This record gives sequence, C-alpha cells and structure tokens, in this order.
Amino acid sequence: MKTINAKGNVCPDPVAKTKTEVDRGETQLEVLLDNPVSASNVMRFLDGAGFGVRLKDDEGAITIFARKREQSPQTAAPKQQPANPADEAQSTPLPSPASSGTFSVLITCHTLGSDPELGEALMKSFLGALTQTRPSPLVVALVNEGVKLAEAKNLKDPLILVDRTAFLVNIRNNKVITTVSADELMGNVFTNIDGTVII
Repeated sequence: MKTINAKGNVCPDPVAKTKTEVDRGETQLEVLLDNPVSASNVMRFLDGAGFGVRLKDDEGAITIFARKREQSPQTAAPKQQPANPADEAQSTPLPSPASSGTFSVLITCHTLGSDPELGEALMKSFLGALTQTRPSPLVVALVNEGVKLAEAKNLKDPLILVDRTAFLVNIRNNKVITTVSADELMGNVFTNIDGTVII
C-alpha cells in the first residue's frame, strides 16, 4: 500500500499527489490529510478513477484508504480519449513571492484538467488557496471568457482587454505572449493581432 502524506497541503496539491500515484499504477493507497475540503476532493477524484474509498477522521487527522475496484471485461469503462490540449490549463510554477516581491496569476480556462467536475472543484480550491497566499497576488486575471469569444470568431492572435490590462494571446498554443498594464497602455501600438476582445 502506497502512503501519500498530504498533511499541511491545500488543494490542488493533495489531489495532484494522489493522481501521480494513480497514474503510476498504484492500486492501494493511504492518503494522510488534515483538511476536510482536500479530503473531499481526493475522495471524489479516487471514486471517479475507479477506487473504492473509506475515510477515517480521528479528531482532524484524516486518512483515506483506497483500493482499485475490480472490473470484469464486460463492465470495464471505455477508455477516455485524451483531452484537447487547448482545454488543459497551462501549468507554470508561480514565482516565489519572497524572491519576486509581487506576482500576478493568469487563468485562461474555467477548469483544471480534463475531468469537468473535478476540474471545477480544483479551480475553486486553487482560487481559495490564492486568498491565503501572503503576500497576495497583485492581479488575478481571468481571461477564459475572452479566449472563448476569440475562438468563436476564429481569432488566432487576439488582444484581450480585461479591466485595465491588455493580454496578447496565442489561441492555438493557449499562451499569453505579452501583458501590458494600464500605465503602459497609452502610446502603444499592437501589431500582429487579428482582433480585439474587450471584457
């Protein structure tokens, strides 16, 4: 049985650690947690991944026991198709606030990962964890709606204006090429764009 120590971690870390072990082929897991929200997210993930789960809560020391359910060939779930890379969140480590002074967070999608239900829970947990970050982010930019609008108009390299910040986005690679703050907007000329989305 593989033991995962996720005590002191907030989502999405406990789910990510658990997913890593599931992807490695582990069939029996023991996940140690101290956060009920993380425990709920881990249990939901494991259940969706075909595990039977049991929770033990000993005055805040939470342990999840999981064992892969046996599937007969007749009842085996169909293999999932790989997710569209454009729908996946780009995973870029955030800079250390201590080393950079201030930092911003850019979110270009509405869920994390390919499972919509788990992805929504992970996004909520991630945003919740951001509120606990000290120092807090200078900006949290949610440009997913702007990206959707640009895709609907078949734009490939739009300029997306959110509040008082401009983002030059490459839709195909789901990447922000340039970010310009309100102070830097005046007097700038944006080239190599094929449309503008204002949110």
